[in-house]
Amino acid sequence: MTSWRKRAYSAFGLQPGSYSYSEGKKFLFRDMVDWAREALRDDDVRRIQDICDYVAWADCQHSDELDSVVALAFFKPVFDDEHLFLQLKEFLPAPLVAKMREILGPV
Repeated sequence: MTSWRKRAYSAFGLQPGSYSYSEGKKFLFRDMVDWAREALRDDDVRRIQDICDYVAWADCQHSDELDSVVALAFFKPVFDDEHLFLQLKEFLPAPLVAKMREILGPV
């Protein structure tokens, strides 16, 4: 089992087999955007921090497998929703946000 999947199962209480298909990581990161919206709505700071910590961890893996999904499946939709971004940015490492802005270009 890949490290990203093991860590996601542990961090988010997912059932084994979740996100195990070929595009599972893309759907996981896309779902994390929805989970972040829900956590913000519910004022669930711990959940928000868990999501942002996982995204930061995934970026630090320097894996071709994860790099594009972190940018495209998580950060692109977050940057596209300015309100969401403004709420999440305090939980995300500033260097990671700057890196993703550089990769994805201006919003």
